[in-house]
Amino acid sequence: MRHRFISERCKIFGLLLLLAAGSAALRAQDQPGIKNIRTVVYEPLLKDTTWVTGKVVDYITFVKYDSKGRKMVENRLKPDGSPHGKLVYVYNSAGQVSREIYATADEGVSDCWGYTYDEKGRLNCIAYMNGQEDTLQITSALYDEAGKMLKIYSKDYVKKRSSGRQVLYNEDGTPEKIILMGGPDEKMERVGEYPIGKGDTLTLKRRGALQLGKMRVVKDDNQKNPIRKIDEAGNWTERFEGCNEYGEPNFIIRRDIEYAGGGNDWEKIPVRGKVKKVQQCERRNNMGYGKNVWVFPDAELPPEGVNSIPGHESIIITNTGEQDAHVKITLIYTDREPADDLVVEVKARRVRCLRTNEENDFGEHTAVMGEQYAILLESDVPVVAQYGRAETRTVAFYTTPGYACEK
Repeated sequence: MRHRFISERCKIFGLLLLLAAGSAALRAQDQPGIKNIRTVVYEPLLKDTTWVTGKVVDYITFVKYDSKGRKMVENRLKPDGSPHGKLVYVYNSAGQVSREIYATADEGVSDCWGYTYDEKGRLNCIAYMNGQEDTLQITSALYDEAGKMLKIYSKDYVKKRSSGRQVLYNEDGTPEKIILMGGPDEKMERVGEYPIGKGDTLTLKRRGALQLGKMRVVKDDNQKNPIRKIDEAGNWTERFEGCNEYGEPNFIIRRDIEYAGGGNDWEKIPVRGKVKKVQQCERRNNMGYGKNVWVFPDAELPPEGVNSIPGHESIIITNTGEQDAHVKITLIYTDREPADDLVVEVKARRVRCLRTNEENDFGEHTAVMGEQYAILLESDVPVVAQYGRAETRTVAFYTTPGYACEK
């Protein structure tokens, strides 16, 4: 009888575990996607027996995510609220970062990096370009099956020189020495060898984040950096950074998280001190009119014809806000994979017209006459977009505002 009682208790306990697991899975499914996160780093002040926030002491970051949870844009302000820089991410069809675009308020787009990957998903080539997309340097790498660095090659188009190094390993796989190559492209030769140094065997890393600058907050160590507050979705919104043995923090970090499909909490952003003068994220009105996502399902380049106005189609993007807009354009076809590596910039309070058959606007993805496709626009700030077509086959010109939505 006792054994049967224990057996029944085990069955009940097992059922409770299954219910708990199912409930956790449902909560994970129901958790909303993150739309953007704003992070502020404060100096801690001890008031009576409570730690409160003082002045802002590090970059203020505002990261926007796409519908797949990937970083789309990272804005960064200086502690006094003045602009520092913006990094835009573009992804390939495999979900890997294929391009990073860096811009500042003073210079606009100043640096670009293009990335390619080998069949195992390892970053094996970096093309560094200026704001006009002139290639300045290309760095490529070769790895072994285990992912160890074998060779790295760099070509400088400004200095018109190339350099390279080969890592030699001993029998047990330990790196032993470096063979160095250098000289003009057509006359590269061995220039020496040296012992393995720190960083000689590191794999290639994306470089856009380096341009933004390193932040003091580099680790989410919940033991050393205890979480103080979480939101209803279970994400932390306040924590200490770098506590000593007495629990005294070096910094207090606060995050304001906006979820997809939820209301805006711009008025609740925890900004104090000098940062109150920052307007670009505090008031939604300064972001301008419009939506972040536009879809045009019926696109087709008509023939030029013989009329005074040749047949064409175009996308017109208006940015009424105070921030430059970086718009990712995805072209969706009927019988081939989408083209999703095109990003254009529309300056603040400006309008830009993009002709789909102009290489200056659409690059290698210029439209093919008569091909049916659709256009998806995803902007980091609200914009107003419109599609127009001069149709010579019926001698007509029509426009459509398309379908606008939030992410």
